[in-house]
Amino acid sequence: MDFAQDLTNEADGEINNFDGSLLVGGAANNEAEGFVGGRGQFVADGGWTNQGVMAFSAGTADILGDVVNDTGGQIVTSGGATTTIFDDVEHNGDEIRTSSDSRTVIFGQASGAGPYTGAGTVYFEGDLRPGNSPGTVTFGGDVVLGTTSTTQIELGETSDQLLVDGNASIDGELNVELLGDFTPDHGDQFPVITAGTRDGEFDTIEGIQVAADLTLAPIYDYAGHIGLMLIAAAPGDA
Repeated sequence: MDFAQDLTNEADGEINNFDGSLLVGGAANNEAEGFVGGRGQFVADGGWTNQGVMAFSAGTADILGDVVNDTGGQIVTSGGATTTIFDDVEHNGDEIRTSSDSRTVIFGQASGAGPYTGAGTVYFEGDLRPGNSPGTVTFGGDVVLGTTSTTQIELGETSDQLLVDGNASIDGELNVELLGDFTPDHGDQFPVITAGTRDGEFDTIEGIQVAADLTLAPIYDYAGHIGLMLIAAAPGDA
């Protein structure tokens, strides 16, 4: 299916693609109660806006073009399938669901405060910016922060957090940023990731030097928690 211009799938509309290519030259808009699904390639040069259901099963689905999963939007991967989103995702919709034995892979920047539901595995290989400055993002299954990923955590009176029901596999970079004029006090602790279990650690951590004599030191425990504590030490002593 090839659409040279914009494509709008209206309420109660249904677009199915099975092992083929859905190519949209402009923007693709899946309205509330609209359905787009199947497997194969889903390409929108002007990006995707989803307020309905996008569902992928029994194979692989490659989504190209920025994705805005808006209010009411559901992106569902099930049946042992793998959905790969190659560009940016802004998720403030109802859910990005990855069912058991299925996988969702995101190569672009992932942002927003929408939940990642389901017992499957979500892979982040690009930038992960949880929340809407700041916010808490929940995961019903496992999370993999890949070697090329950068997890951006903002700290303030309230801070970004990841809550993972399953296992959190940690790699890549952690980038810490203080919000506005917020100044932490010596001994303050900030939870970053709380998971059922954890393996791995961040390869590099940036932004932890708060002042000449104050450093945010990473805290890893065996219960699946990762946090930061402000200590009086140079980065090399942390």
